[in-house]
Amino acid sequence: MERAEWRPKAFRSGALPVFLVAFLLWLTPVSPARACEYNVRDIGFADLDSEPAILFGFVNNQTPERDVTTFKQVSYAALMDTIIRPEIINVDEQKLHPARKRLDEWSIGSFPAAVLVLPSGASRVIPVTKPGETFRDSLWAAVDGLLASPKRGEIVRKVSESYGVVLLVEGPRDEENEAAHTAAAAAIEAITARMAMLPKAVDHPPAIVTIERDQLPREQTLLWNLGLNPNDTQAPAAAVLYGRARRMGPLLRGADITERTLAGLLSIIGADCECGLDRSWMLGETLLVKWDQEVRAKVAKSLGFDPENPMIKMEMDQILLQGSSSAPKQPRRFDVDALAALGYREVEVPSDPGASAAAALAAAAAREPGPVAPSGNSARAALWTMLSLAAAVLAVGSGILLWAKGRTT
Repeated sequence: MERAEWRPKAFRSGALPVFLVAFLLWLTPVSPARACEYNVRDIGFADLDSEPAILFGFVNNQTPERDVTTFKQVSYAALMDTIIRPEIINVDEQKLHPARKRLDEWSIGSFPAAVLVLPSGASRVIPVTKPGETFRDSLWAAVDGLLASPKRGEIVRKVSESYGVVLLVEGPRDEENEAAHTAAAAAIEAITARMAMLPKAVDHPPAIVTIERDQLPREQTLLWNLGLNPNDTQAPAAAVLYGRARRMGPLLRGADITERTLAGLLSIIGADCECGLDRSWMLGETLLVKWDQEVRAKVAKSLGFDPENPMIKMEMDQILLQGSSSAPKQPRRFDVDALAALGYREVEVPSDPGASAAAALAAAAAREPGPVAPSGNSARAALWTMLSLAAAVLAVGSGILLWAKGRTT
């Protein structure tokens, strides 16, 4: 009597080809360029900042317990929809806390007190007590002033519904202010004319928000947030904003505010998320604004997806990690000629923030763009694709041979 040879169920039922096809699909990676559905503006709306601003609240053992409780309740409630994270420190009990250096930096000797520290390390004392007011009332007013001002409200409205915003801070001379306005208007016109060519459509063109000279006193926190000394605005300044009120590139001052420079920065906002831009530029510094639920809902409806969805944030974070793996450590600018249909070239930006941005762009303009070499990230993706396909072919071939042998025996 001939002994029957044992075969796995998949071999006996003829199900092996289906299994192999599924295995092949699993091994074959999806092309990042095809999978990316976002542009730089989209990613700018997601809360992906690794380092928040911190509001340090300093108390000591003599601070009344009700004031400590008020500090916690008010700061956490008021800062819920912002990039600012509150932290209460008892200076008598937390003697080794790193933030204690801010006490010496600002010569703080009475409590309660507060210091706001930006991710860049810049800090500012926030007055939280006022004569004749309860601590709760003065604290609410102080925290609200960190986030709310007329121009920041205008920025949030416009940046949430338009392609981006050019923020202009006027200087003392009318002719310089007029030149800055002219450059901003020309840059916006150039970008608007080419918005139909973008990888992803944006309904509204860039907008201009202007802080006039007589409005400066009400925008002290915004000016400080931009890196301007509120008492020393001797020339106009400009910043390109996008997404969640993020700043694209450096703050431009005086002669650096040109149509070409502004158009170059604005064009990055509409670029595909796979453009290879360094993460530090893709996620520009976020201004201190109130990004509440109403604004979030409006943005989600406009984009067609919720940038606060954990799965979408995870996908965006992976895109940024892939881009950063081959990006240079030093920030780079993509110089986009507004007259070249949104084509771009890469230009090194000086690490010194005071260096002239216009000089870097002018140097690049003198050079003709050469052929674009594939990035290291693209090369790795191609290699992984070939290896995956080779493994899949080997698996399919081996499986078919085993299956055929099983049928013949």
